[in-house]
Amino acid sequence: MVDQEIQEQLKRIFKGRFDLEFNSDALLDEHLLGRRIGLNSRDLLYLFFDIEETFKIHISQESIVTKKFTTFNNICQMIIEQKSCYTIGI
Repeated sequence: MVDQEIQEQLKRIFKGRFDLEFNSDALLDEHLLGRRIGLNSRDLLYLFFDIEETFKIHISQESIVTKKFTTFNNICQMIIEQKSCYTIGI
């Protein structure tokens, strides 16, 4: 799966689950719990499971603790890293 495809699929998850569109590149680095995006902790839980199911990955506790699950770009990068690990068999 190409990085652009991952990004588009992730955007579809946000649109479908939260009716949220990332029209501006500035939003891609905004904190998901912040004022501009405005998700709450329950929303992040739904997002967590949607991502695991859609991309067939496991999001580790370490990814949450190290704040990789805080912005669209961080999540996208985490998915790309996980998919590349699965592809090369790590």
